[in-house]
Amino acid sequence: MELNALDLEIGGCVAQLLASARVCDSVLERYRPFVASAGATRPAMVLEIREGELFEPALERDTEAAVEAIGPTAVRLTGGARGGFDLATRRGFVDDARGLGAVDSLLRVALSLVLPTLDKGRGFLVHGALVPAGDEGLVFTGESGAGKSTVARALGAACDELVVLRPDGTLTAHATPYWQGRPLERACRRVICLRRSASPVHQPLRGALAARRLARDVVRYVTLPSVERALLELVARACEQTQVIDAACPEGEAFLPYLTRQLELRRAA
Repeated sequence: MELNALDLEIGGCVAQLLASARVCDSVLERYRPFVASAGATRPAMVLEIREGELFEPALERDTEAAVEAIGPTAVRLTGGARGGFDLATRRGFVDDARGLGAVDSLLRVALSLVLPTLDKGRGFLVHGALVPAGDEGLVFTGESGAGKSTVARALGAACDELVVLRPDGTLTAHATPYWQGRPLERACRRVICLRRSASPVHQPLRGALAARRLARDVVRYVTLPSVERALLELVARACEQTQVIDAACPEGEAFLPYLTRQLELRRAA
């Protein structure tokens, strides 16, 4: 089967997808705002999508794929997506792809491994929402249920699932396609780490405390030693370049009023 090439740019990282015309058309529909412009940076990774007989082009979230390390640089995907990725060659694949979920799974795993180990412009993925605030941006991180989607809907986030952070002199935040995201790049002046608590707190953190808190929300699908070393360095640098806030917020209807009030107080200060 003839394979076509389609380049996507996410967080300053270009991924080249090799797939049939039908899969490329489906990926183009899903990721259109993130298609790399002509003459963009050379691809940092190459991902081959091997179409299954039952491929359905309908939009869908990533599948429930399991990821395991099979060496110091290689990982294997099983379950909802069957394939692999090798960090040494920065090449990956999925077999028998039956929908865009398999593509999403491979792309997310590859980004989580490649971004911290780029030759230039290294970064990392966090579970978060990126909210534009003029020429700058606010990033809200947190585990599932912490309130990221609520904040994203209320404050007009560019994405509400995954954000790329790049500590390159100034911490820069980049939106990703997830979920239904649009391209956006902003200098990140604050990272607000959300959690729910009966005892609300809105506390700036510094040094090791900030790094430990932010590290909890870093996206890791699998652990590779070289990637872990890079992540530790990048998280520490990010905390030097922005303010990290531990935001313990009340449950229920009080959540959003409390958080927005704290944000206004911080802005006024």
